[in-house]
Amino acid sequence: MSFKVININGNHEQVVAELQNKVRTKNPIIFLDEPWMRKFNLGLYTRIIFSRRSIIYLHNLNRWYLNDTKWKQLYFRFILFWINYIVVPSDTMRYELIKLTKKQVLVWPFYTEIPMQGKIGMTKEITRIVVPGSVSGKRRNYEDIIGLAKFLIVSDHAVELVVLGSLQNNSESDEIRELSVMSHKVRVYEEFVSGEEFNEVILSSDILIANAVECSFNDGGKEYYGRTKETGSVFLAINSGAHLLVPTYLSVPFGLEKHVYRWDGADDLIQKVEFILKCNNKKPDYTEVVSSIMYHRNETINVLNQW
Repeated sequence: MSFKVININGNHEQVVAELQNKVRTKNPIIFLDEPWMRKFNLGLYTRIIFSRRSIIYLHNLNRWYLNDTKWKQLYFRFILFWINYIVVPSDTMRYELIKLTKKQVLVWPFYTEIPMQGKIGMTKEITRIVVPGSVSGKRRNYEDIIGLAKFLIVSDHAVELVVLGSLQNNSESDEIRELSVMSHKVRVYEEFVSGEEFNEVILSSDILIANAVECSFNDGGKEYYGRTKETGSVFLAINSGAHLLVPTYLSVPFGLEKHVYRWDGADDLIQKVEFILKCNNKKPDYTEVVSSIMYHRNETINVLNQW
């Protein structure tokens, strides 16, 4: 066995499974995910220190390197001192992290094993536009999404706007819920979306909108999406072969820049969506992006296999 897995949960179980299938070393490697840091565990820390064979998967650099809470800074730096390799989801996050650490930083994207759907183009009767993620006004911009939904409802476009995440107890959810009652063109989820249904909707999407805010405050530090924290929406667009719309401020990884549509405000978002619906029925060609992802994956595998 090449990996000893510690407190992995959520999507990162898939990351570990992928690495376990690819990496073969003589001695076990302790693989750590961020949730294990939430509770003090002296026995685990002792194993990390004495094994000298541990890697950690970071998806929130602000928590580890840009934390405003002094005791957390010291605590996280102590743990990172004993870590051998740091793994992050994207090349853009690695670019940010190498400014902050002398340790070797590897890249392993998440969501990369969901098969790409072979869409020739948007030939379906109804075009599916998807906004992934639970409805949180702190982390995502729903003002522009609501503006788009209002436009689509009164337009002649045969579309379905899917808010692919559970509605919350906030004003954004209330307004989106009202729009879904007004029109079948807006689809929402009151409860948690199962992984199976989530993947099914993503793989049938034609347009995907990443609506992460530029910066949010979480766990003692500022998160900058696309830089210190990655948004999964980018990877989901690659997996599904969907057109991707992102805010003007969002950095995108793996050479994806020339394939995205950038929007600034509700009116601009509406114009970009209309352009795709009317003028760009071809499936995006993410071949170069996938090649870049595979390059980074292979680089990580080679480094860990030689360890």
